[in-house]
Amino acid sequence: MDGASGAAWGAGLSDGGNSSTVSEATQEEGSPSLRRRLRRSVAVETLIAVAVLALTVSLTSTEPGRTAKQNAAASVSGAPAPPPAGSFGLVSFTVPFDTGAPNGTGRGKVEINVSPGRTGRNEPQAVVFGPDDGIVTVPEMRITFTSTAKNIGPLDTKIKNAGGY
Repeated sequence: MDGASGAAWGAGLSDGGNSSTVSEATQEEGSPSLRRRLRRSVAVETLIAVAVLALTVSLTSTEPGRTAKQNAAASVSGAPAPPPAGSFGLVSFTVPFDTGAPNGTGRGKVEINVSPGRTGRNEPQAVVFGPDDGIVTVPEMRITFTSTAKNIGPLDTKIKNAGGY
């Protein structure tokens, strides 16, 4: 130990060890300065959490770029645009069928309704119409969706008979 540091160490001991630059009052748990620093750091963390949450909400509620591009292309081509993201719409279409039964009794059409008709869980319902456009009961039905343009499918809907499909 050299003379200068030894003298400083000795001076610290000579006044009972109270020569440190930080007073003991600020080191105590309940001191006002520690509480103030804690409040400030909690407030800053809360503001950061709120900003991250607000950014997440805004990003999840905006339409993805590819669907915005598709909607713009559909409006230019005159084709009906799909419902906007987050909207609840009903998609309905009719598909003709022919089972090959004699005298045209195996012909008809199936009206398929899909709700809510957007990304996520959708529930298909089907109504079968016979050749006279009257409702027909069928013992079994299977609906699959396929998009050859996007190389998707067939996706089986696993539709169940609930007093009519």
